[in-house]
Amino acid sequence: MPSGSAFKSHEPWILPKAWLLSGNKQPYLSYVPQIWMNLDDLLGEARYTPHTGRLSGCCGLSDGDGPNRICECGNHIGTEFSECDTPRMFVPDPSLTRWEDVEEVS
Repeated sequence: MPSGSAFKSHEPWILPKAWLLSGNKQPYLSYVPQIWMNLDDLLGEARYTPHTGRLSGCCGLSDGDGPNRICECGNHIGTEFSECDTPRMFVPDPSLTRWEDVEEVS
């Protein structure tokens, strides 16, 4: 999706049935609706988690390990997908975040 826009999905990116068939626990990213954002739209305040187990991947960040982006305040805010076999996107967690438009202060 182009920078500056988002897609509202009524299907989860990680499908619970496929996740459970792979032998994993209930996926954390099974909520709907999900907002899929362009990675270029994340501000510098959206840092990577200190939990290294959530930063796995071969050429980017894979999914399924829990939220991997944190706010500058230290709270987890959502998941970046940037692995070679996934779309490049960010999915904010609505139970952890409140998103609103703000004007930048010069």
